[in-house]
Amino acid sequence: DKLMNAMSNLHSAIKQLDHDASDEQLRDLSSLVNATTATISTPTTEQQVPRVATPALPRVAPSAVPRVATPHTSAAPPSPPVIRERVHINIQPILRRSQRLAGIPAPSTTNPPKPSIAPSTTHPSKPSVAPSKPVAARTRSKSTPQPGGPAYNTRSKSKLAQTIQIAAAVQELRGGTARSKRRPSKQARKLAKRLIRVENEVHQAMAVMDQQTGKMLNYRALIRDPKYRTEWLTSAANEFGRLAQGVGDRVKGTNTIHFIYQTEVPEDRMKDVTYGQFVCTIRPEKEEQNRTRLVVGGDRVNYPGEVATPTAEMLVAKILFNSVISTPGARFMTMDVGNFYLNTPLPRPEFLRLHIDDIPEEIITQYNLRQKVTDKGYIYVKATKGMYGLPQAGLLANELLEKRLNEAGYYQSKLVPGLWSHEWRPIRFSLVVDDFGVMYQGREHAEHLESVLKLHYPVKSEWDGKRYIGIFLDWDYTNRKVHLSIPGYKERALKQFNHPTPRKPQHQPFPHTPVKYGAPKQYAKEESTAPPLDKKGTRFIQQVCGKFLFLGRAVDSSLLVPISAIASQAAKPTTDTLQQANQLLDYIATQEDAIITYSASDMVLNVHSDA
Repeated sequence: DKLMNAMSNLHSAIKQLDHDASDEQLRDLSSLVNATTATISTPTTEQQVPRVATPALPRVAPSAVPRVATPHTSAAPPSPPVIRERVHINIQPILRRSQRLAGIPAPSTTNPPKPSIAPSTTHPSKPSVAPSKPVAARTRSKSTPQPGGPAYNTRSKSKLAQTIQIAAAVQELRGGTARSKRRPSKQARKLAKRLIRVENEVHQAMAVMDQQTGKMLNYRALIRDPKYRTEWLTSAANEFGRLAQGVGDRVKGTNTIHFIYQTEVPEDRMKDVTYGQFVCTIRPEKEEQNRTRLVVGGDRVNYPGEVATPTAEMLVAKILFNSVISTPGARFMTMDVGNFYLNTPLPRPEFLRLHIDDIPEEIITQYNLRQKVTDKGYIYVKATKGMYGLPQAGLLANELLEKRLNEAGYYQSKLVPGLWSHEWRPIRFSLVVDDFGVMYQGREHAEHLESVLKLHYPVKSEWDGKRYIGIFLDWDYTNRKVHLSIPGYKERALKQFNHPTPRKPQHQPFPHTPVKYGAPKQYAKEESTAPPLDKKGTRFIQQVCGKFLFLGRAVDSSLLVPISAIASQAAKPTTDTLQQANQLLDYIATQEDAIITYSASDMVLNVHSDA
């Protein structure tokens, strides 16, 4: 869920201007349009499909436009994309069939049936099933197989054992206690190191890009830059006020953290004191566009309990999209729950320390922190509620949410994590961290879910449902279609890597092995003997793979194979790897924005498992 949330936030800064954009924003946008036109060549002449008309922006003379970069500026509107893929999946017949396969009894017929999307049960513990991967659970035997027996040595259980080993290795490397009785294998520890490295790369990528230079600015760079200092210090002060006991009269506190003296930390917990890092993003769709979040260094938290959090996969969300347009009368909307982690009590407090130079002067004055600072300039903080970055925060918040929703008749599927339904209401939604993607038949049912959530959390609802988990959704309910795209993502990423548009269009994402015609045998390509890259080159390869992996999984599947091939060399990349990465960037710069179109379908998927 951290990775999904981070990837979603990576995209969230790439937005078009709102309808209430100021004149200054329009002037800055016009300046960017002129600069981009001068440096980027015309896209390839593929057949374009003008689906959505982009509102015209006012033209401003270049001489009258000051070249000033602000965090609110946006990239130029992307050209009309090309529909590359059509997917036809219908979820409705699968729900009824999968319930029969899982042995779930049908609803009682003593009372008149109430409207629903698919047959459901009258007990919250009975799940609605989506056609996702955990099919093996349907045929699972009630008796536990004995270790060493034939039923124990199956592929599914071997994969489960490997997953447990990797999870134990991750926890061990982060300073926790491994749950496995045996020490994880060398391969598991190696994979765990790669997972932690990828997570750190994602956090480092969560920075604000200077629209003028393309340089990524982190929190400390923003509060020291005269152009951004004032607004980002205010954003940081709001975050501290939200976590603590408020700031001034503009932000109400949640009592999540308390500033304490170093002597107030118990002696047996001093080894558990961790650090805090600041994540800055620009969220044009939010009320507070410049967002600063204080994230706890979870790799140093030694939490003895369970930390795994169920969350919906991207595949579940895509199937839900198709289910909406395949169900007559269904609609889609989204909800964003605020302070999702901050309102969850922790079973034990956690401690972290921050340098006083990273704390806004407004907070220092209001909370009198000069008296609590140590000789080395650190302020100690006690966290009593869930915070971003705490390994146990996600599970605790999810358990509390599940308890509250169960009281209102909502329940989570036991076979598909993150997929929720109601006992009888025709509503189904996926949950990714604190973002709800809701499919409903009848607005009153969605309003019921909204009212239940508002009893415990601040909720922002988007009834048009045009954006979810970083994907833009263009709903065509009349023709029963939905178009998925991420406009502007590749332009921003290419600018981050300072990659120019190639003079010659590139239509091949990865170099192929040339065929030797007439040869009696075709040999595989030999291993590369090219010189290895330095640390800077290795980091570049890893950033390219991480940046475009989300784009490939979301809408452009043509990127997945080359990214996988390049990522397999990321541990020890060579100059050949660098050449492959540059070819991939040339391909991305050449192609139009990809779109996936889902159309209503009555296709029935049958799944058989012999595990």
